[in-house]
Amino acid sequence: MYIKTYNKGFTLIELMVSILIMGILMGISVTVGASTYRDFQFNSYASKLEYFAKYARIHSIKKSVYTGLCIQGKVLTLRDMGANQNNSTDTCDSTKTTVIKTLDMSSEKYITVGATDATNFIYDARGIAYNQDNICLSNGGKYVKYQVKLVGIITTRGASTCP
Repeated sequence: MYIKTYNKGFTLIELMVSILIMGILMGISVTVGASTYRDFQFNSYASKLEYFAKYARIHSIKKSVYTGLCIQGKVLTLRDMGANQNNSTDTCDSTKTTVIKTLDMSSEKYITVGATDATNFIYDARGIAYNQDNICLSNGGKYVKYQVKLVGIITTRGASTCP
């Protein structure tokens, strides 16, 4: 008597090897995906920071008021300081100014915000910056540095941390 045997399916070794290969591929994709997401978040915050600095100048010209960009840690606040020049001494004083917009990056642990010397920037009603300084945003691997000049902003990007 002759018995036919059919070899259907996978052996246990073939199944274990395929699961191992899929596990390795998933591990690689998760780490690449996380770093890609962090880079996306960093670029998003860098764009928003540049927008805030440019919007402060535009708001000053459009409304003929003093506008300030207040930097407190990882929170950036855009404030309308009114038409009176006496208000321009402290951008972060909430009793004398009105908040226009706020950018809060305090939940992002890997992002560092740095400003040299001054912690705020003030534009007068003509859109001219009172204090010319730097704002630097870094995630440890790369940085974006904005140099606020008299009538414009210079952007510098690079690797590593803020210079």
